[in-house]
Amino acid sequence: MNKSWKEAIIEVLEAEGQSMHYADIAEEIQRRKLRSNVGATPANTVYTALYESIRKDGDDSPFVKSGVGEFMLRRAPTASKKRGRVPASPELEEAAETGGIIKA
Repeated sequence: MNKSWKEAIIEVLEAEGQSMHYADIAEEIQRRKLRSNVGATPANTVYTALYESIRKDGDDSPFVKSGVGEFMLRRAPTASKKRGRVPASPELEEAAETGGIIKA
């Protein structure tokens, strides 16, 4: 199957029914074989797709950021539920969000 990144992310988040870390979403996309080509860094691609959708579409984006590195569907009724992932430091999350550019 070869869904777009956005379609694949929506399918995973709908099935899970809760917020997920972007790396877990990428793993689930691979496990479910929703994309035939995921590239070298699927977690980064998922993060970028989520971030750009929220940045460009605002309230019309199907996604909302629900925690550090975590996203959920805007229409999803459940809150964040940790999946055993150790959260990254705020500095790493900021670097991921800013593309590594240091704010002065």
